[in-house]
Amino acid sequence: MPFLSSRVIRGAFLGAPQNLELRTIGSHDDTPAPEQPDAGEIDLREKARQEAAAILAEAQKEAGDIKEKARQDGYRQGRQEAAREMEAQRRAVQEQARDLLRAAEEKRREILRGLEEEIVDLIVETAEKLVMQQLSRDPQAVRAVVQEAIALVRDRAQVYVYAHPEDVPVLEESRDELLAALRPNAVLHIVPDKGLRRGGCLVDTPQGMVDATLDTRLEAIRKALGGR
Repeated sequence: MPFLSSRVIRGAFLGAPQNLELRTIGSHDDTPAPEQPDAGEIDLREKARQEAAAILAEAQKEAGDIKEKARQDGYRQGRQEAAREMEAQRRAVQEQARDLLRAAEEKRREILRGLEEEIVDLIVETAEKLVMQQLSRDPQAVRAVVQEAIALVRDRAQVYVYAHPEDVPVLEESRDELLAALRPNAVLHIVPDKGLRRGGCLVDTPQGMVDATLDTRLEAIRKALGGR
């Protein structure tokens, strides 16, 4: 029975007291205590640690300086390259602007040359029309042209005046006035020429000729105005 067994065991222990000796297991009185580092060794270790930390800090600082220098160098190099590129672009733009200005100036001159020719042609055409209108209103107008022409050969003894047939009657009527412009005893011949236009004449002498035709006078006007 369980209860009975428990009583027997308990009684057995109570009836037979025994002495027990307690010992520390694994403990030996003769084991030496660990050696403690002296103060000098501690100082050396601390100094070494501090030096290592200083070296590390210096290395980190140098690494940072190198990185910053590289960044600054890269920045400066980038700025220099950008400046060179901008300068190249500026020069290219200036050259393009100069080319455009040269082209514009040449175009302007070309236009002006064309306008000048048109203006000269207009002036010559207007002068021709005025001469013809003047002749239609006053047939005597050709006389002034002939007088001016023969005045250039006033010392000649023989003078031939060639004029358009429609202008010849007017010149014949003015023969005395024309002779007065020449030397005494000069001989004046008035000859009709269908090849000449009205309003002008050719004055011929043995020593030379004076071209006072309308076409020649209009051409002189054109040249005076700078036309071709």
